[in-house]
Amino acid sequence: MSLSVDPRPLPPYSSPALSLNHRFGALNTVVERPVWSPSRLESWLKCPRQAWTRQTLNADDDDGVATEDVDVLVRGQLVHQVEAAILAGHGVPLGEEISTTPLPLHVGPMGQEQAGWNAILNFLQRDVHWLGRHNAVSVHRTMDLINATPETWLAHQEGADELPQSGRLARLLEADLALHHAAPVALEWSPTTETERSVLLDTDGGDGEAGLRLFGYADRVDVVVLPDHLHQQLVNEGVLSEEEHDEPFPLHEAPRAAQRLVVIRDLKTVRGPDAATAGLRHMRCLFEDLQLALYARAWEVLHPNDRVVGVGASEVGESTTHYVELDSDLAHVSEGLLVGDVTDVFSQHFPASTQTGATTTPFRRWMAERLIVAQRAVSTAAQGHVHPTPGAHCSYCTVAHSCDVSDYTGGDF
Repeated sequence: MSLSVDPRPLPPYSSPALSLNHRFGALNTVVERPVWSPSRLESWLKCPRQAWTRQTLNADDDDGVATEDVDVLVRGQLVHQVEAAILAGHGVPLGEEISTTPLPLHVGPMGQEQAGWNAILNFLQRDVHWLGRHNAVSVHRTMDLINATPETWLAHQEGADELPQSGRLARLLEADLALHHAAPVALEWSPTTETERSVLLDTDGGDGEAGLRLFGYADRVDVVVLPDHLHQQLVNEGVLSEEEHDEPFPLHEAPRAAQRLVVIRDLKTVRGPDAATAGLRHMRCLFEDLQLALYARAWEVLHPNDRVVGVGASEVGESTTHYVELDSDLAHVSEGLLVGDVTDVFSQHFPASTQTGATTTPFRRWMAERLIVAQRAVSTAAQGHVHPTPGAHCSYCTVAHSCDVSDYTGGDF
């Protein structure tokens, strides 16, 4: 099966001859929501039974697993908070979209000497109080994050020693500063307006009957800042122009020129990564998750003069890599762009045409297909299909003890 064909949510087993269809996941009532988030939609794709049990019944048989380590969620939040501290020093407040001319990080305040590193250390000293304690977990995590012992961290806090730029968080900063042609304009961006707390996405390009309202938070949004010669080249090719538009960039028709080119990023904390797993989380974001495609389209709907030309996961582990899948309209200039580690997989899985036959790019076709998959999740809930779908996710499902098929786990999607 091609990665471009996502059949989820898998249909329930059903037979007209059976009077027990409700036991296989057929409800007599529908499950509807006025507004959806990417995480809720992804839960319905993975297993409608789990999504229904947790989201509608609010049932959860997970009492929490005790661990001596810093919780994975806490570590993930820490990475987001450190990124917020860096971008706040650059003039990009958390949850807001800047209206000034965007600048790459390395030419702003955070690129001056130790400014970015000092912003990280100031945040850690102010908000991360477990750092530098003498228990084994804190000692290990302090060394991992900033390559410091409790003694050197205490000496830094007291002003006795300067802490050299090192550790996992230092490598995150270095990766951010290396994005010379990507200027951050928003962090934790939500698709809202002055009058609406969500945005309506047309998921089929038809008469507007199919669609969903989306709310959530995109981790990071960048505008591509091109060197003058590349900017002029894309103007000559009809990719860029100063023309104003009232309608969003076309998704189901041939592309037109845009004023700005945008990249949507998702920050992911990963283990390692080693050679076998590097880039794997990025691929899952492209082919298994929904949020990159949904936020990309939401940005275009709310910014008619913009075109999203890149999406990707920023894998933050022992090293940080900003992966980005670029639109093929930029393929011929990608070697001269420092916007992250560029991948090229959509051209191998998606045709360069819309479902109606109009010429487009594989990137645009991917976005359209992911919207269709999201609509399928909404339709599954609306039809009252809450059937269990066993898979690798059963091994960490918090309602597995209440599910008769959780023992029949399969592989990943």
